[in-house]
Amino acid sequence: MLKKISYFFLFFSLFALPLSSFAKEEIQDRQIKVAADQTINHNYYAAGQNIEIYGTINGDLFLVGENIIIDSANINGDVFVVAKNVDIKGNINGDVRAIVGEKLSIAANIEDNVSFAGKEFSLANTNTINGHLSVWADKVDLQGSLVGDLEGSMQGLVLNNTVGGSANLYLWQAQDATWQISDTAKINGDLNYHALQEKTLFKPEQVAGAINFTKINKNQSSKSPTDILWTMVLKFFSLLVAGMVALYFFRSFFHSAIARAKAKHWQLVLWGLLFLVAGPIALLLVAMTFIGLPLAIITLLLWLIMLYMAQVVSAWLLGWWLKHKFFSSKNWTDLSILAFGILVFIILSKIPVLGWLVLAYLYLVSFALLIKPVFAKK
Repeated sequence: MLKKISYFFLFFSLFALPLSSFAKEEIQDRQIKVAADQTINHNYYAAGQNIEIYGTINGDLFLVGENIIIDSANINGDVFVVAKNVDIKGNINGDVRAIVGEKLSIAANIEDNVSFAGKEFSLANTNTINGHLSVWADKVDLQGSLVGDLEGSMQGLVLNNTVGGSANLYLWQAQDATWQISDTAKINGDLNYHALQEKTLFKPEQVAGAINFTKINKNQSSKSPTDILWTMVLKFFSLLVAGMVALYFFRSFFHSAIARAKAKHWQLVLWGLLFLVAGPIALLLVAMTFIGLPLAIITLLLWLIMLYMAQVVSAWLLGWWLKHKFFSSKNWTDLSILAFGILVFIILSKIPVLGWLVLAYLYLVSFALLIKPVFAKK
């Protein structure tokens, strides 16, 4: 369990690092475009359905959307993306860190490292990653060259170029048909791989260093690191999207929730526990009457929404507390606070006992903050 947590923490900590340096500007729209003649001289944050970046960015990019296109030779900073599909072209003079639902396609030269979690990853044959590639994916297609190490978990690999460093791979449920290693492919370091059984992935002359195999026990293989990480990624993304919508429509609630939680947090814990236990009982009693059945169904749906949104409010309170405790001198946007809170919320959920107790406390407070206004006197 600790190993799974460490994988997740190390990967997502890459996203947490730039949160403290977000610009004040906060762009939210369905269609967002930075034109080729535009220059942005600070970190740029945008959230929308379709995002296109063609201009010069002298800072870091933090983008959340469905479809994202980055086509610029002048991205002078790191790129952080959470999206369904991402296409990157041009030049990135920094790192790329991506959580992608479907596919990340890179036809660009990357100056530093790439960290990726998603279904598919591809690097075009004329392009180079000058750092390391850390990837958790179903399929990895490396037509271009990699200067550093290749590491991560995957079920299929297409390799037609050179890995400048070593390869450290977890091959979960890999089938021979999903592995296409060309005769020109080469690893200039060691090949260390974990799999259910030993495989002839490379010819000996294609690996400059040693080839080391570690067998994965069957009781380990029921759920791969990719599956575990992807579950966490989906939770992060779903909570972030729900939080973005809630912040857009109910920003004043989130701001007032902070003061209310600080003033009466133990009272809210008791109220939250009461609502959590008594609510289903009340719904059951109402549903037992013929007239009350439709009302009970509607109320149940609202109840389930509140249960889910309590996680978002918990993450918001957690992010706000951590920001003001450890990064009080930094200027963060509301969405950056929420994103950081969700990150820590998910990490805590994987820490037995202590993490669960912290989340239980936050959850009860948040649930009471959501439900209690319904019963407040007008």
